[in-house]
Amino acid sequence: MISTPAKTFEEPYLARCRRCGASRRVSASTLSGGGPPCLACDGLHFDASDPHRVYLFHFAEFGVFKTGITNAGGDSRLRAHAARGGRLLEIITVRDRAAAHQIEQTVLKQFRAWPGGMTEEQFPQIGWTECWDERGGRARLAATAVAHYFARVDRAGLPA
Repeated sequence: MISTPAKTFEEPYLARCRRCGASRRVSASTLSGGGPPCLACDGLHFDASDPHRVYLFHFAEFGVFKTGITNAGGDSRLRAHAARGGRLLEIITVRDRAAAHQIEQTVLKQFRAWPGGMTEEQFPQIGWTECWDERGGRARLAATAVAHYFARVDRAGLPA
């Protein structure tokens, strides 16, 4: 959550984490480039250039799919979703956080017409915003990653 808007994309602004309430100064440029949203939640040793994973869970109890990203070094988020009744359907590893974020956002845009109707109580850590109704269909993460890569090649004429 932005507390004090910045005038430029590169200028740091005061922000407060919606998950833990911690404050920090960060630029939109840093966040869009894969920087950690929150140093407290995402860890001080977070390295956006390390491999990250994009995952897809199905929560039959709620009738929703959920996508998200996590670093490749830990499974605590995956275990937490499984403990809440989620079934892991697919997981892919990509080169860095920025690539994972792009794939996640592409999937969420694809299913935005099918809101999941979840709440913060059901999915903490902003997870309720990463869900969609199962009637919208299942995402295919690997296919999305490949399509995204080739779309970038076609637009630019050279591999990114």
